[in-house]
Amino acid sequence: PWGMPLFFLISGAGTWFALKRRTGRQYASERVKRLLVPFLAGSLILTPIMAYYETRHKGQFVGSFTGFILEPEVIKYFSAGFKTIGFNPRIFGALGYHLWFLGFLFTFSLVALPLFLWLRGPSGERFIGRLGWLCEKRGGLLLLLIPLVLIQFVLRPNYPGEHDWAGFTTMLVFFVSGYFIYSDERITRANQERLAHRPSPGAAHLDPHNNVSALGHRCLALKHLKRPRHRATMDRYRREWLGLGICHPLHG
Repeated sequence: PWGMPLFFLISGAGTWFALKRRTGRQYASERVKRLLVPFLAGSLILTPIMAYYETRHKGQFVGSFTGFILEPEVIKYFSAGFKTIGFNPRIFGALGYHLWFLGFLFTFSLVALPLFLWLRGPSGERFIGRLGWLCEKRGGLLLLLIPLVLIQFVLRPNYPGEHDWAGFTTMLVFFVSGYFIYSDERITRANQERLAHRPSPGAAHLDPHNNVSALGHRCLALKHLKRPRHRATMDRYRREWLGLGICHPLHG
């Protein structure tokens, strides 16, 4: 249930590194090419295939794929579905099916870009400095959980569906939090210290959200390890987090 939050957390951390070498315009242009174009292309090419097999599996359509995409009733059915969604992030799932996360990530990149650019200015640096000071304190990292708690109380009751506003804003918080983790060395250090005092892997499996940011830091580190020189380090990381089932796929 938290694999995608970890994905967006790492993506936010990657944004911090990306903006070190790019202007806001360059970053936005790159997001269009790397996220929006694949999402639209995948939606155009793959979504009809997935929709066809979905309706066949549910017994809602019998016939060939060509007949499916040319069937007027099918076109009306999906057109009506899009109209009922309206202005809602569920549109990414309706358009892209399993590619919904590309639409989310592209939107997050543009929505959060003004915030990230402000954080690189004088006022933003002061804000990051205060946040870093707080995160050094005992329990300071819990500040990052406050938006998540508010979302569950305020949005989740009204938008309980998958990929609805509650889920959308939750993933956005993880994305922004990933940026914050690397924006100040004190926040990064606090995560590392939290990892050093983590519970056993079995306990982490019971309560994975306590370690999600620190785990993201570990998984980011794996990207810089190469075989065979660092195989021992990779094996150690894999064994430590095998119970979580997150870093294990990165080993292969």
